[in-house]
Amino acid sequence: MMNVAVKIRKIGNSKGILFSNGMLRDLGVENETEVMVKSEKGKITITPVEIKKSINTDLSTWEAQFQEAISQGDKPETDIFEGIENKFDQEEW
Repeated sequence: MMNVAVKIRKIGNSKGILFSNGMLRDLGVENETEVMVKSEKGKITITPVEIKKSINTDLSTWEAQFQEAISQGDKPETDIFEGIENKFDQEEW
């Protein structure tokens, strides 16, 4: 946790403050990171915006997406029903 006194300064037609690299590193953000700024009861809270992955429903691209995710370190889920059989599985399949 870092506490630093800063002055509000004029930036164009607005006002703002500058953050040190150390403070931004502690917050876990880099240049161009989108943040949520909230003001409430005399306090300003700044938090990084979580990136939400969109869901692709185009089945023709899923295999390529799986391979890309695996190459980036994601691990494929296992089949939670692997090795489990019931009467339907034994008789109907």
